[in-house]
Amino acid sequence: MAFQKRGDSGSSKISFDESPRLVSIEQLTEDVRQDLLGMLNRGFKSSKDLRQRMLDLGHPMPIVDELIERFTEVGLIDDAIFAEVIVNNRRTRGRLSKSAIKRELIDKGVPAEIAESSLSEITDDDEFEQAKELVLRRWSQVSRLDSATRYRRLSGFLSRKGYQHSVVSLAIRFVEQQEVKS
Repeated sequence: MAFQKRGDSGSSKISFDESPRLVSIEQLTEDVRQDLLGMLNRGFKSSKDLRQRMLDLGHPMPIVDELIERFTEVGLIDDAIFAEVIVNNRRTRGRLSKSAIKRELIDKGVPAEIAESSLSEITDDDEFEQAKELVLRRWSQVSRLDSATRYRRLSGFLSRKGYQHSVVSLAIRFVEQQEVKS
């Protein structure tokens, strides 16, 4: 029995006469391996993220778990290196705070202890210095505004980057004092 799509000239028939094709475990494993390698070629990902993506593609969980474990053993998947890459990227490009980066790492499936470890070198002084830099970069856009409006806009900007209120206040006040002196 064969069916045609409506409006089709008959070039693509769907046939139900064929029996379903069985796929071997080896072929399933190879498919998962190729998909994992393809994802890793596009960039670092956490083991949890990779596992979820493989399951979303419909790959069997036992094969996915086995291959992720094997890839982790040989160093192709490493949550600690993934976390370091994210931390460095978000600190240099995004200028995000420590707490915002930690939230992102945990959202991406990095275990909390690995996230904490990768962020351990960032001190409170580093956070303050980065917040000051961000205020200085924005200063030209807000310098003509009244003090309350300027504070509100800079505060909102830094808060969206995850900085704590105490750091935000200190950074804004510091830059205001430096600008008044100059």
